[in-house]
Amino acid sequence: MKVLGIDLGEHRIGLAISDPLGIVARPLDTWDGRDKSGLIGRICNLVNREKIETVVIGIPYRTDGKESQKVEDYKAVVYKLRERLNIPVEMENEMFTTVEAHEILRSKGIKERDRRNCIDKTAAAVILQSWLDAH
Repeated sequence: MKVLGIDLGEHRIGLAISDPLGIVARPLDTWDGRDKSGLIGRICNLVNREKIETVVIGIPYRTDGKESQKVEDYKAVVYKLRERLNIPVEMENEMFTTVEAHEILRSKGIKERDRRNCIDKTAAAVILQSWLDAH
């Protein structure tokens, strides 16, 4: 089962993909997050091209468990994708995934100035791996 993980952000959108068996997540790409107008279509195209069977989107819950305005915005993307795709679109708590992604990149010896280019897709891989491990 091939799964797509998405880390939505205001400036950048991180993408990750699983192996065909749905066991291991790997970073895929980073998109510009400032242009939201074609986001749903771009995701749908990627899903079709890569033969994705499930989409997992990171949802930024607060540490107190309450939902912020950002959560509602991200859920709106989930609902739009559910309308357009004939596959499951799941939500995964993304709390502290960027911190974890920084730690992963730091442990690999990637310098701080170079992390900006891969932090979002690495965070998407963390989100996706968390979901894969739970399923």
